[in-house]
Amino acid sequence: MGCKRRGGVHPGNNVTIGSNSVILNSVEPKQTVFGVPGRAGQSSAWKSE
Repeated sequence: MGCKRRGGVHPGNNVTIGSNSVILNSVEPKQTVFGVPGRAGQSSAWKSE
């Protein structure tokens, strides 16, 4: 398992990337990204209360 990212793509701080995901664009901080191509989903771990 692992993930792939293209050159020039930067994950933000506290980003979780799902296994076997392919990241094509930079990712905002505190996001969960998964899939091919990688898409941001909601993570309950980062929800503000």
